[in-house]
This record gives sequence, structure tokens and C-alpha cells, in this order.
Amino acid sequence: MPGRSSNKTPFEVMGRRDAGPEPSPQPSEAPKAADRPAADSEPTTDLLAPSEPLVLRVPKGLVAAVAVVLLLILGLAYWVGYERGANGETETTAAAVEAPPGPLTTPAAPPRFIGADLEGPGISLLDLSRTPLGGYQADSPSDPRQDGMNYLILATYPAAEAQRLSEFLVTHRVASVLKPVNNDRFQVIAVNVGFTRDAFEQGTQETYRQALLEVGRAWHAHNGRRGNDALQDMYFYRHGPTP
Repeated sequence: MPGRSSNKTPFEVMGRRDAGPEPSPQPSEAPKAADRPAADSEPTTDLLAPSEPLVLRVPKGLVAAVAVVLLLILGLAYWVGYERGANGETETTAAAVEAPPGPLTTPAAPPRFIGADLEGPGISLLDLSRTPLGGYQADSPSDPRQDGMNYLILATYPAAEAQRLSEFLVTHRVASVLKPVNNDRFQVIAVNVGFTRDAFEQGTQETYRQALLEVGRAWHAHNGRRGNDALQDMYFYRHGPTP
């Protein structure tokens, strides 16, 4: 079918003219969002809001008063500390002036020879007026050994080494006697102290032996610690004829 023509008939045109113009559409009475009055913005009351700065308004007079009080407190603290220090120093000085000086003490001098401080029955000490510290030949007039006494044999060396040990012992306050034995060797005997059998029973000789063991360690160090000879094999023997 042929499409409907869009041309209006003369009757329709004339009818519209008689009826008058078509009414134009009226605008909506609802106000637009843009025409609405903006609501009054209220300041936020959240003090913890990260985007809102916290402003404290303090009177200047109060700030000045607080600063003055802090300065007064600091000044008072300084004055109290200064007065206490001055009074303490004055008291210390006065005490030092009033207190009499104590007795002067001098360090105790070491014994004249090792074993000189030993006491007890059965002990015979070296007489330095008769036998000064040194190395002596056995049975010479300066030999201090007494029959029946026990003396400490430190080592048995060839002649040259025995003489060297004897000279070293003098520097450590030990007198010695060199006694010849077989094969041109010599016993080096410490003669600072002699002990009877009773002294041995009391154990007094052990203190003396320990002191000479210290000398032996010094001898080992003196020789550059070569070998293991530190006079550790020292032993006592009884001088004189066998009873």
C-alpha cells in the first residue's frame, strides 16, 4: 500500500486556525537544584580530623606570665645548686684543714733473702754477715751449711752452667753452694735456710720450696723458655754424715 501522505488536508488546516494557536508547554514548578539556596555550612567539631588544623587561642598576657614563672624556677634551681656546691666545698676544705694527717706508711721492704721471714723451731737462717749472697764452693770457709740440716738441691749442671745459675740466684736473693759430683758436674744447693726433721714435720719447708719454684720459673724465662728446665726437680737432702 502506498504510504500515508504527510500533507494535511485543507479541512484540518482550517480547523486548527479556527481553534487558535496550540498552548505552549509550561515550565515545571519544581525548583532546580541550582536555584535552591545553599545550606549554611557548619564548622566541624571533630578535633581528631587529620585535615582540620587545631588552633589554640591563648591570651598574650598568660603566655608572658608562664614564661616569667619558668625563668624564675630555673633561676631558683641554679641558685640552690650553686649554694650546695659552695657549702660542700667549704666543708670539705675545713675538714681537710682540721683533720690531722695520718701516719705515713711505707711499703714493707722485701726480706733480705728468700726465707728470711720464716720462723719456728728447727730453722737455721743464713747469716749474711758471715755469708753474703753469692755462690760458694763446697766446704769453703764461707760454706754456711750445718750438719744435720736439710737443704734444697736446685739442679745438677756442668761447671759453666752451674756458675751461671749461681750468679742468677744472687739477683733473686738466694745464696748457693756449688758441690762437685761425677763427670765434672756440680750440684747447685740453695743455702738460705736449713731445716731439721722437726721443721719438716711441721711443713715449714714447703713455703720455702714454693718461693724457690718461683725463682725456677724466672730462670726458665731468663733462658728464653728453652726446654722444660724450670728447676722443678729440686729436692731436699740432709747435710753431714749419715747418723
